[in-house]
Amino acid sequence: MSGHFKLLVFLFSMLVISVSAYFFSDLGGRNIHAFKDGDWVFDVRHYVNNTDDYLAGFNSDLQGVFRGRLRFYNDNHYSVTFSIVVKELNKDKVVNVNNEVNLNGIWDAEQDIINFNFENFHTLKPMGSDSDEEFLIHLAINVLNRTFGEGQKITWLRGNTFILNNINQSQIIFNKSNGT
Repeated sequence: MSGHFKLLVFLFSMLVISVSAYFFSDLGGRNIHAFKDGDWVFDVRHYVNNTDDYLAGFNSDLQGVFRGRLRFYNDNHYSVTFSIVVKELNKDKVVNVNNEVNLNGIWDAEQDIINFNFENFHTLKPMGSDSDEEFLIHLAINVLNRTFGEGQKITWLRGNTFILNNINQSQIIFNKSNGT
């Protein structure tokens, strides 16, 4: 299995974990419908210690950069669109792993708790069975299930910014999009 695919699955899992960070906090008295007013953007960076040739396609440690948008719809659906870029840190090599990834599902809210029902994770399928790729796909699906699950709590920082905490105590900050 190529090192780039392992990296993609690893970074995808990290993004999903980060997105879950967004939904574990407190609304602070804000109306849950504030989410429905436009897109929420995020920019997350994850460091990957590439020791023991875990990702054989790279010769040094890496940084994965996730940039994307989260949108809540009036019919209680949501969508997340993001891109992944990988930078090999000991070189100036940049790899666009995936131009765009789209996720969606259904959400509902009660006070400051949001519950997610992720709809399309089952479309992730490994290329071959009994492989590293199959293991990493199942790991990504597991992370997706935990990220877009029930009981996610939101924390508002200021009018147009909120945080989602995840199971690894990472945080991802979402800011209201200015339309760009």
